Amino acid sequence: MHNGNNRIKINDVSNEAKHSLVSRLIVSAVLLIIVLPCIILGDYIFMGLVLVCSLLSAYEICKAPQSIEKKFNNIIFVFAFFMMILMVFWTFSRRLIDSYLLHEYTPANKNLPFTYNIYTGFSSPTISLSAFVICMVFFFLMVLIDKSFTIHDAFYFIGMLFIVSLGYQTLMYLRLYPSYAISTAISYNESLFNQGEVMKITQEELDSLKALLNDPWYKYGESALLFIYMCLGTLVTDAGAYLTGMLFGKHKLCPRISPKKTVEGFVGGIIFSIVITLTFAFSLVFTGHPIVYGLLDREHWYFILVISLLMPFVSSFGDLLFSCVKRGYQVKDFGRILKSHGGILDRVDSVLVTSILLGLIIPLFNEILRIIEITK
Repeated sequence: MHNGNNRIKINDVSNEAKHSLVSRLIVSAVLLIIVLPCIILGDYIFMGLVLVCSLLSAYEICKAPQSIEKKFNNIIFVFAFFMMILMVFWTFSRRLIDSYLLHEYTPANKNLPFTYNIYTGFSSPTISLSAFVICMVFFFLMVLIDKSFTIHDAFYFIGMLFIVSLGYQTLMYLRLYPSYAISTAISYNESLFNQGEVMKITQEELDSLKALLNDPWYKYGESALLFIYMCLGTLVTDAGAYLTGMLFGKHKLCPRISPKKTVEGFVGGIIFSIVITLTFAFSLVFTGHPIVYGLLDREHWYFILVISLLMPFVSSFGDLLFSCVKRGYQVKDFGRILKSHGGILDRVDSVLVTSILLGLIIPLFNEILRIIEITK
């Protein structure tokens, strides 16, 4: 017989917890109303959203370590804003300059207007080594110049600017990459055809890809599936962990860094995320809607499985990483723009780290497929 005392007991939910849950849902709904149109429209509209969020994040990075006794020089704010923009938009700006110079110095283009394809160059995220070195030199010099600016502060700024800027750059990458993948497939096969070689796909498939790329439903819908897939994996992990922890949490996960997180919440968030993201992704790819053409599709279902398994762990790690930074400076939140829910960084910390994961793993998957193709 089972002892009744061994049954799983649901925690008593306090009025404060209920109020916090309702408040979270309201804030999430408002943010969704603002952000979702930018995600759907994509292109420069989404870039504008990334620009605003990255600047607000740079401000929060500068403000979080400060206190009544400790104030940073304004030059640190200016430099942080500049470096954030430079590193976030490095891939875009570099490709834009390269395209412009190629156009200007090609005689055949002399009388043609300059046009730029926004998807150019988004094969993988890129961090400028020069910008990173400049960033290190500046903050190490500030340690020597400003007595209130410590070496701990220098490493904080270098690390945070690097992680956050890479995170925002990979957000743009995830939104633009599906269209880039189709554009690349079209260009590659047309090049083979023009050289008299056999295309990797049929003419009918090539025409279908061209039509898809120009279809408004794809541009404002399916091209955002990779980004939505990533957000779903991250947000469901957070929501699942919060609900499971609130109802069943008893064992603290890491009280030194995040006192409210529990082992039960951590496990619940992972299970929720894996089940929902796999259901979402497989429902799409097995009904003819690949998340990424030629990569995250029906044929390569195992890549989707790997990503869905990794996302909740990386998302939880990202949350704990940013919580560790806040605890190090003894602040509850990075900012107050969302009132009791903190700042921009408090809401996107897991999203940024998870997007970095996908920004690294997608080029890796492409390389694996390239090697397989060569060895056939």
